Amino acid sequence: MFVNGYRTPDAILKKLKLSSDNENSDNTITTFDRYNYWNNPDLNNAYPQSNNKFVEMIGTTNVAYADGHHKIFTANHWVDANNNDQMDDDDIYESKKKFLIGLTKSTCAKDGDKASLGALITGPPVSLALSLCATCYQDNSCVTLSKTPNIAGYNLRYEKGMDAGKNLWDAIKAGSIPLKLDASGDKIIGKIDIVAHSMGYAYAQGMVDVLKEHLPKDAQLGRFYILMPENPCSATTFNQSIFEEVWQYGSNETEDPLWEQDGVAPQCAVPGLDWLIKDAKYGRIPNRTAPVSKRNFLDSHSYFDWIFGILKGRPGYVIKR
Repeated sequence: MFVNGYRTPDAILKKLKLSSDNENSDNTITTFDRYNYWNNPDLNNAYPQSNNKFVEMIGTTNVAYADGHHKIFTANHWVDANNNDQMDDDDIYESKKKFLIGLTKSTCAKDGDKASLGALITGPPVSLALSLCATCYQDNSCVTLSKTPNIAGYNLRYEKGMDAGKNLWDAIKAGSIPLKLDASGDKIIGKIDIVAHSMGYAYAQGMVDVLKEHLPKDAQLGRFYILMPENPCSATTFNQSIFEEVWQYGSNETEDPLWEQDGVAPQCAVPGLDWLIKDAKYGRIPNRTAPVSKRNFLDSHSYFDWIFGILKGRPGYVIKR
């Protein structure tokens, strides 16, 4: 099961629309990647055909997709532009402006006077001029990451994920999504491995909380691969015991230089997960094996290639089912 995150209104960030967003997920389950999220390196700056690589390593052709996308104001970048304490479309422009200012500052700190955003920013929302980047080189004080948890945004995506979980269960019962059930037809015998990225984590959690009601006592769902989750620490609990393994991949928010950290979804721990421990089945995997050029505001969020380089037997290795 692949659960994607935020989808930009355009194919690539170079044409980012500042005042509009794609509509929130319709909670439909499909057997194909209808938004070309996982196979499109321009959209995600990710490993080309990354879902095929996960499928190859897991060893299954029985694949389903859920769409965890919600508008930017459900993320930590939310700015309540009209001061009404509500997440709404009036907040999109200011929230994206906040995002782009953060991107510019982080790029300045990483690259100094060599910083360039190319054609990424085509409008006037960023007040920090790239010409000032030389004074920010490797200076943490220049970097602003959106770390204040948007709990309401997380909860909204979680709740909609529960709707998707119900739709998935209906599809499993109907046989359109193949999965082995017990003789009663109400308990899951087969395994579901989940790959969730960014906003897709909260959404996947909602799905999981529906599916776990259909597990036999003490049974486990499968493995959970959590890629650079958006705001996972807004969750109050996380039940590791229903999974064979759980791995959270991404920046180390306490040790990595700020200019190398994920700025799209500043990282924090899924409740109960700690940095990798030898022989553990649950934990966090830092992206330090990614090239330095790929450890930055954008790529630390969307570059997956380093995950596939984890050696067999090491924590975080994607295991064949």
